[in-house]
Amino acid sequence: MWGIGRGAVIKGFEDGLKASITSDTLPVIVGGMPPEEIVATIETLPPELAAAVQQVIQPSDILGLSQEQLQQTILQLFATMPPTAIDLLTATLIQGQTAELSAVMPEQVVGLKNVIRSLDPETGMFIDVEDVKDVDALKPTITQTYEVGYKGILMNKLAFSVDVYHSRINNFIGPLFVETPNVFLDPASIQATFGKQISEALADPNNAALNQALLQLDSQENGGNGNGTPVDELITTIASIPFGTVTPDQAADPNAVMLTYRNYGDIQLNGLDLNFTLFLSSNWSVGGNYSFVSKDLFQNIDGIGEIALNAPKNKFGANVQYFNTDLGLGAGLRARFVEGFPVRSGVYVGDVESYYTIDLNAGYDIPLGPKPRFSVTVQNLLDRKHNQFVGTPDLGRLAIARLTQTF
Repeated sequence: MWGIGRGAVIKGFEDGLKASITSDTLPVIVGGMPPEEIVATIETLPPELAAAVQQVIQPSDILGLSQEQLQQTILQLFATMPPTAIDLLTATLIQGQTAELSAVMPEQVVGLKNVIRSLDPETGMFIDVEDVKDVDALKPTITQTYEVGYKGILMNKLAFSVDVYHSRINNFIGPLFVETPNVFLDPASIQATFGKQISEALADPNNAALNQALLQLDSQENGGNGNGTPVDELITTIASIPFGTVTPDQAADPNAVMLTYRNYGDIQLNGLDLNFTLFLSSNWSVGGNYSFVSKDLFQNIDGIGEIALNAPKNKFGANVQYFNTDLGLGAGLRARFVEGFPVRSGVYVGDVESYYTIDLNAGYDIPLGPKPRFSVTVQNLLDRKHNQFVGTPDLGRLAIARLTQTF
C-alpha cells in the first residue's frame, strides 16, 4: 500500500512540474535557484547542453555573482540558447527534481496503520467509520393514505377540485447509499513514521529547489495551510488515496464501490391539491392549480441518514386559454412556479433552486380538405435557464411545431 501511495505522489509531482516548468517560466525558476544548485545542475547536463551554457558563462564564475548579476546572466543565457537546448534543460530539471523527491521519500516504512472511511455523497468527502455494518434484506414498503376530496361545478362556470391527504409509509426504501467503505493510510501514523525525516531532508540546502517546488502545495491558493512547509500537504495527499474497498465475499468486482438500498423507519406527510377553471365566456377561460406537501426532507431517519422527497413543498400555476370553435383557432398562456427542494438520490445530492416558466401554445385548423391542424408550443418562453433535478443539464427555451390529421 505504501508503494502505491509513494508512486502516486511522485507521479503527481512530476506531472505538476511538467505543467509549471515551461520555456517561459524556466528563466525565472533557474534565476531563483541558489548559485550552488545552478552549478550542480550544469555539471549534470549532457555535453552539448553544457557547452551551450559555457559559451555564456563558466560554472565557476556563477558562485561569485550577486543575485541581480545572476538573474541578468540567466536571462542572457536563455536568450542565446536554441529552443532544443531549452527543452532539454527543462526535461533535465524535471527529471532531477523528481529524482530528488524519490530520494527523500523512503521506499519502505513500518508502523503504518489503516483507517476506513465511507464516501458522503452530500459533501463529496470521506468520513471516518468505526466498523463495517451488514445491510439487512429489504422488506416490502407499505403505504397507507387517507384522502378526502371534492370535485364539482359552481354556477355552471367554475369547475374546481380539492384534495387533502395524509400518507404513512412503513419500511420506506431510501435512495441508493454507499455501503462499502474504503481503506486509507492513517495520517497520524504517516506523520509519526517519516514526517520528521522528510522535514529534515527538505531543510537540506542541496534540496532547496525541491523544497521550493513543493512549497506550491503549501500555498493557500492551492488548498494548503500556508504554514511554510509542504510536509503536511504531502502527508494529506498520501492519506487521501483509497487503497482498497471493503466489499462482501460475493462481490463480482471486489474493488468496486457498492451502492445499495436500505429500509428506513416510518415516515409521514400531509398534502393538499387544488385545481380550478373559470369559464369567462364560450371562448375564454382562466385556471390555476396549487400543490403542497408538509415535508421535502426527513432528517436522521433511524440514525442512518436523510431521506429527500425529491420534490418541492410548494408549486403552483396559472393559465389563460382562448378557443374559437367556428374558426378552429386556439391559444393559451401558462405560468408555473416550483419552489426549490433538496435532492438525495444515489450520487445525485444537492439542491434544486426555485424557478418559474411561462409557456405558450397556439393551434389552427387549416381550412383545406380534411382540415389538418397546425400547432405551436413554446416552453419556457422567456428562456430562463433553470435546472429541474441535480445532475441534469440546464433547460432553456424549447419550441415544437406539429401538423396533425385526425381520421
